[in-house]
Amino acid sequence: MPEKPVTTTAASLSRNFGLWQEKAMNQPVMVTHHGRPRAVLISVETYNSYKAGGGGDPAPDGDDSLVIDAVAQCFVALDRDFIVRRVNRAATVYFGRSAAALLGRPLTALYPAVQDMARARSFARVLRTRQSHSFDILSIVHPDQRIRVDAFPYGSGVGYLFQALPGDEAKQQAAEIEALKDLFGAHGSAAMIRLSLRGCMTRFDDTLMRMTGLAEERLISAPLADIVIAQDRTALSRAVEKVLEGKGATALAAALVRGSLVTIAIAETRSDYAIDGATVLVTPRAPDE
Repeated sequence: MPEKPVTTTAASLSRNFGLWQEKAMNQPVMVTHHGRPRAVLISVETYNSYKAGGGGDPAPDGDDSLVIDAVAQCFVALDRDFIVRRVNRAATVYFGRSAAALLGRPLTALYPAVQDMARARSFARVLRTRQSHSFDILSIVHPDQRIRVDAFPYGSGVGYLFQALPGDEAKQQAAEIEALKDLFGAHGSAAMIRLSLRGCMTRFDDTLMRMTGLAEERLISAPLADIVIAQDRTALSRAVEKVLEGKGATALAAALVRGSLVTIAIAETRSDYAIDGATVLVTPRAPDE
């Protein structure tokens, strides 16, 4: 029976990856975001074991359910007749059906005309060769998406993980973010700052230098707390730490080193699997706010 996972936050994993990597050699590490399971860090040996299905059928007592349900990708396990035997929570959300409605159903219940699809041919290839196979395909459930599918031997059947690939919507969001940066720059009295996982400034605009009176070389790589007066530094440092620990966006009132009153809003930014820093917005505040 596999070891039960230990739990850590995404922020802690990012800051102490070596420590959690060592723990993952002996047991799965479940990574949480806002208190909810988000991903699992496992050793190569454990990963290969899951891909191979442990040499038998998927465990009926659900020994690996904690790991499967914690995976951010959708997971489906099929037997040799392509009957659905396991699904995780992400898959039930994707298909819009409960696990009870999916289990025991043929693959054709998930995908109409599946016999004619590259998906079915790929699954048959995995079943025949016992070798993993990955491919991209247009989603039938959500026709506006392309999905990445990673199929592999699972027990005596086939398991597969899948997730949507970034598309035009992601590109549009990136363009909107760039436009937002330009708007703040044109506004002239709102500053944007990018923080590293250590809470230090890695990028900022000219507005911040004007608001603080500090030169670029003084600000770059400095803690965010350096932009405010001494009395406000502890509160700002704690706010940054909470955001980087995945406890949600926050805002607080403070005074910049020049004495001007501002509101400082902080929100985490994420890579595919974890928090990778934060974005900060600094805006003027009236004395009576």
